[in-house]
Formats: sequence, structure tokens, C-alpha cells
Amino acid sequence: MQTISQNKTHVLLRAWEQRNTDGSYEDLYNYLYEPVLKLANVFLKNKSLSEDAVNEIFIRIYKIEKDVLPDKNELSWIYKMVKNYCIEYLSKKDPNFNEDNFLIVTDSDEYSIDYIDRYDYNNMLIGATPEQKEIVALKILGGFNFREISNFMSLPIRTIKSDYYICFSIVKLMSVTALISLVALLTYFLKLKTGTYDGEVTDFVTFFSKYQTIGYLIGFIIFLIITIFLYIKFRKKPGKLIRG
Repeated sequence: MQTISQNKTHVLLRAWEQRNTDGSYEDLYNYLYEPVLKLANVFLKNKSLSEDAVNEIFIRIYKIEKDVLPDKNELSWIYKMVKNYCIEYLSKKDPNFNEDNFLIVTDSDEYSIDYIDRYDYNNMLIGATPEQKEIVALKILGGFNFREISNFMSLPIRTIKSDYYICFSIVKLMSVTALISLVALLTYFLKLKTGTYDGEVTDFVTFFSKYQTIGYLIGFIIFLIITIFLYIKFRKKPGKLIRG
């Protein structure tokens, strides 16, 4: 799919606003249909519901008064319209709807994402701000690029990148920590099983028993390196990291 352009969206929406061509609304519909469908599916995670949402969104655009149409940041306006519609729908459908968790992918969601990817994706949302959660969802579930997400959310592209990679790095750090913990646990059970060290098992157990603390230290050092890298690469100005 082609990249959705802020400039072209502006031109098409202005053409529809002025009704200066017979096919202005059809041109707008054809250009925005796929990205609006993908946006709706990020929030609803159901193809049929998302298609219904797209129809409703375009009906609202068709009926909207000229003076209500935005004259700038049109993609952000469309994104908020889709998001608000989906939240409104989910709130009516489920009295216990929680906006903090509705971007999480569950087993019941109609998404072509395997267990490992879903596990990593959901972990990226842990502890993230609402803004960061939306960025991660738009990137992974929606497949949008950073420029498109920047236009949707009206945020600098550097902020989009920094927030995404911070969440991504935390998941990788969790994986490293989990691996180190697994090695330590394996070492413990091998000690219980063997009782004494002999042969090849002796060398294996002795090595990890002796260097277990060093493994944790390496994990901590990796965390520091990632933090420093993100600070240097994505800071907004010297001495200040872009807020999440």
C-alpha cells in the first residue's frame, strides 16, 4: 500500500469542501479507505466491525458542514474521528470497557499475529503512556510508518521514533533478563539433581554457578547502554530527553 500523504489528503479534502469536481468525494473515499480501515482495525481488531466503522466515518465526513472541516492537520483530524468512534462503539458494547487496556491483543481478537509476536507486542505496552501505546499499536498492528504516525498524532517524528524504540528496547531487555534468570534456574536444578559435580556436568554447573552474578551484571550494563543510546539519539535538545 502507498504511503498516506498529508498534502494529498489536504488537497482532496479541500476539493470535497468546495465541491469543485463531480468525483471529489469519490476521490477522497478511494484514497482514504484503506488507511481508515487499518486504523479502525487497530482499535476494534475485527475486520467486519472495522468495515462498518469505515462506512460510518465516511458518512459523517459526507454530511459534515464545511465550516467544521479542518484547514490543516487533516490526517490527525481523521485519526481522532476514527479513534473516538471506535472508543464510543466499544464503550457501548461493553460496560466494563477500559480505555487503558483496549489496545492489548487477546486470543479472541481476529489478528494474524502469532503467539510470540503478540507476547512481545503486549509487553511493549506495559508501563507505557497512552501516547506510547498508540504509537506501538499503529506501528505493529496498523503497519504504518513513522511519518504516517507522526501525521496522525500531530507529534514530531523524532518523538514518535524515540517513544517506539524505548518500548521496543524495554522488551528486549526483559528478554535478556528472562534468559539470564532461566540459566540461573537451570543451574540450581542441576545442582539439586547431581548433588556433587563430576564429569562434563561438573564443568557446566561450576561455570554458571561461578559466573551467575556476572550474568546479571552484564544484563544491567546492557540496560545502561540502551538507555544512554536512546538519550543521545532521540533527545530533543542537549541535556533534555524527549518526553514520552
